[in-house]
Amino acid sequence: SAFTATDPPSRAPPPSLALAANTNMWRNVTFVGLPCIVGLTAYIFSQAHHHGSEQPAYSYLQIRTKEFPWGKANLFDVLSGKAKSEE
Repeated sequence: SAFTATDPPSRAPPPSLALAANTNMWRNVTFVGLPCIVGLTAYIFSQAHHHGSEQPAYSYLQIRTKEFPWGKANLFDVLSGKAKSEE
């Protein structure tokens, strides 16, 4: 059915009332949701938790058969000039 001039007007609220209602809804969501999120975060961080066990020292990890070309220091420290000189 096509729209005709004799159809009754829609029952939607005026745009200003719809905007005000939408603004109030999001204000309420913020004022209720934000304290809930902050409280839940504080609760979670206040609980004791473990960080896992220490990784076993596997024999195949970090095998060095010869020194690095830049010495024993960290490469990034060498490049930035922070490396301690080997004496």
